[in-house]
Amino acid sequence: MIGLDGATFDVIQPLMDNGKLPVLSKLISTGASGVLTSTIPDISPVAWTSMVTGKRPGNHAIFDFIARQPGHYTFTSTRGGERGSPTIWSLLSERGKRVGIINVTMSYPPEEVLGFMVSGLDSPDPQRNLTYPAALYAELTAKIGRYLLTNPYALTTREKHLQGMFEMLDCRLAAARYLAANRDWDFFFVVFIATDGAQHFYWKDMDCTHPAHDPSVSSSFKNAIAEVYTRLDEGIGELIEGRDDLTVLIVSDHGFQPLHKLFVLNNWLLQEGYLRLKNGFRRYLNRDVWLSFARNMKHRLAKRPPRLPFQPIDWEKTRAFADGTYGYIYLNVKDREPQGIVRHGQEYDSLCAEIAAKLKMVRDPSNGMPVVQEVYRREAVFSGTYADAAPDLIVTSQRNYFVSASRERLPTMAGRSEHADDLFQDHSWSGIHDPNGIFILNGPGVKPGFGIEGAKVIDIAPTVLYLLNQEIPSDMDGQPLLDAFTAGRIKIRKPRFRGPGSPQEGTPVHTEISAEDDEAIRERLRALGYLD
Repeated sequence: MIGLDGATFDVIQPLMDNGKLPVLSKLISTGASGVLTSTIPDISPVAWTSMVTGKRPGNHAIFDFIARQPGHYTFTSTRGGERGSPTIWSLLSERGKRVGIINVTMSYPPEEVLGFMVSGLDSPDPQRNLTYPAALYAELTAKIGRYLLTNPYALTTREKHLQGMFEMLDCRLAAARYLAANRDWDFFFVVFIATDGAQHFYWKDMDCTHPAHDPSVSSSFKNAIAEVYTRLDEGIGELIEGRDDLTVLIVSDHGFQPLHKLFVLNNWLLQEGYLRLKNGFRRYLNRDVWLSFARNMKHRLAKRPPRLPFQPIDWEKTRAFADGTYGYIYLNVKDREPQGIVRHGQEYDSLCAEIAAKLKMVRDPSNGMPVVQEVYRREAVFSGTYADAAPDLIVTSQRNYFVSASRERLPTMAGRSEHADDLFQDHSWSGIHDPNGIFILNGPGVKPGFGIEGAKVIDIAPTVLYLLNQEIPSDMDGQPLLDAFTAGRIKIRKPRFRGPGSPQEGTPVHTEISAEDDEAIRERLRALGYLD
């Protein structure tokens, strides 16, 4: 199983039409393929976790890269260990199947699987506790050289950024080739994140219709996205070469689209009076000063490191605020938040409805187009065991827009007090997620040239269990994608179900994280643009 983070047929199909992706072209023409619908929201920590558990977010407890701490207004980074449901690799390990897992988002700390595991993006330190067994890291680096978790030049020049992206990709391919060839496994799963990074940062260079497109830019930038896909196509070919009996499943957690404008949710809440700032707060400090102070303070903080040295939000007058890497709104609820003022019941329901109605009326002043696609109540999107930990409102954006919930874009936070009414701001990205990911399945018993419809990320875990002739837990929200298989295959191997999967042992929804580790993960998310 190969994960291409953010891969989209909108890029793949034109490249195949030009003969640039021969491996993917063959896998598609001789196998089943189609759009793989992501989660709401279509962000990596949520979607990959839904994919590997077969469950909707409300039943696995991962809602974002960062999570609100119960009883506090602070948010800390999320790790896979906070997952509230078993994964494919844990279920297979329990059943005696050998697994190999590389770089799945939300897979830290590495688990004691039957096989090996290299944790992903949520790992605080690439050189500490990255692998299981622990000795695997030294073996891996001795055989392939350095192992890069992310782009080593993310916060430098565009030229260096591009160089670092390909270095990271080459490292991941080398690791996958080495481990696939030198370990025994029944299920092998590697995720490549270069597709996501390239499309976030270089979409405008590829897309001549993008408003920020510069026709004079270097061809290396224009071709960056295509080059990532072509290198991966070649790498996938090397991974599967000579394995004629292999079943290959290629998936993405979401798709991609151009990003034209960013809508700053907290500034809108501030402008509408739902969020209030403290009077007399020093609004002139620039963002770098605040972040520098916070980083210096972290060594003195044992638990719950604050986002910034002081909190300018007047919680006693604030009814709603946004935070996270997606369009999440939290109401300041009485008896739930430390200084909550919104009462449960009618007041809560009325406020949710009022904010939703107003957001749907927001228009881009430059073209009159609506910015917000939908505003969901949490029970509509995150119903399940862990729904109480989810945001109260989920704001999705129209095509070409991105709704930012980051508190770091509040005017006092970023030195932008003179732009408090500026609801639309620049972003380092020029591409953004959309719900339409990819599904490609090739192997014995798969319908050749079949176009599958209605596939969802939650269907991947039960499909993998079906492929390995394993019972599917009845509490998975997804279903095996049987339409992709021939009638003869299904006649020989019917899907088998059993009772609910055993809960992940000792899984707390919230776990402590040191200030150093939290800041390390935040710095990585800033470099990737998620906390911009």
